[in-house]
Amino acid sequence: LQWFQKLFTIAVDQSPKSDVLEERLGILKEFFTEALYQNICRGLFEKDKTLFSFALCTRIMKGDDRIDDAELRYLLVGPTADLVEHGPPIPAEWVGKPRWNEVLTLAQLPAFHGFDKAFERHLPHFRKIYDSIEADKEPLPEEWNDRLTPLERLCFIRAMRMDCLKSAVIAFISDEIGTKFVEPPTFDIAKSFADSVNTTPLI
Repeated sequence: LQWFQKLFTIAVDQSPKSDVLEERLGILKEFFTEALYQNICRGLFEKDKTLFSFALCTRIMKGDDRIDDAELRYLLVGPTADLVEHGPPIPAEWVGKPRWNEVLTLAQLPAFHGFDKAFERHLPHFRKIYDSIEADKEPLPEEWNDRLTPLERLCFIRAMRMDCLKSAVIAFISDEIGTKFVEPPTFDIAKSFADSVNTTPLI
């Protein structure tokens, strides 16, 4: 907590000033968020930086009331029950039980109501997405391509092609809070010194 408070104090002192309250608050929010990201990234392994960026992004969106908890829970956890055993039959061999369970679980979310039926109707289109090298960039059929939010599209990618989820998450972060949060900063001793105070040593 003390470290966090000191970082915020530094952000207040070093960020551009403005006499307009709303503008000043916006500057502080952006400046502090970037400072927090850069400081924490210095202590993370490369493989963990994208996960931290996503956590930061979703926390900001949550504060702006732009996150559906059920959708985020599905994205992070996935299916928690077997819906295939007593549900509709698997529509094609390439779908398989795990993926069909993902689709059935996805269809339980309000935004995806009826998605399992749409999946069966447009099976060739979804097969094309499944076979694509960049499945996260392929359009969905009919109205689904326009009606899904960026977070809901991540949920779809999770269900369809888990291996494309990382690149989809990076694009999501970039669109929501900026590319600087998906390009981890290189170590800069001068910047680290500027972010320090006389009571906290640099290690």
